[in-house]
Amino acid sequence: MKDKEGFHKVGMYLPDIVWEAVQREDQREVNMATSSLGRVLIVDDEASLVKMLRLMLSRSGYDPVGFTSADAALKAMNGGGFDLLLTDVHMPELDGIDLLRAAMAIDPELVGIMMSGQGTVETAVETMKVGALDYILKPFQLPALLPVLSRAMEVAASAAAGTPADAAERSADTPARS
Repeated sequence: MKDKEGFHKVGMYLPDIVWEAVQREDQREVNMATSSLGRVLIVDDEASLVKMLRLMLSRSGYDPVGFTSADAALKAMNGGGFDLLLTDVHMPELDGIDLLRAAMAIDPELVGIMMSGQGTVETAVETMKVGALDYILKPFQLPALLPVLSRAMEVAASAAAGTPADAAERSADTPARS
């Protein structure tokens, strides 16, 4: 896809500086550092959004892997090693809620973030009940997504360390009593 407007249609606003980076085909592949901020599994039936998220998250220091098929993503999950699942709610073969359920059955410490262009309160509540950490409405800007991913990685790290993340957050947010 070569036109900027196409990315708006799939739920992503691109600032001009980002669009210029996307246009440089010779720099499309990003050399990942040996250590990343975390391994992110991206699943969305919109191939252009998956491609864009992979590129932008790579450049932001993450190790993203993307799929347009929930079944293919679940197969990749069996290999393990993902910290975060970033998935669309509405997909044709298996919706994001069922994908999150199946993914968490494979890896209970996986952190899920749901994306939707057709968000409703009911859907957001359902995703949280299944175990999603957050729910993002499309279209979104990458700078708005990065803090959500950062928080999700903190939760994933806490889960891996056996520390309840919500307790750590509460203690950080709660003023000391005398």
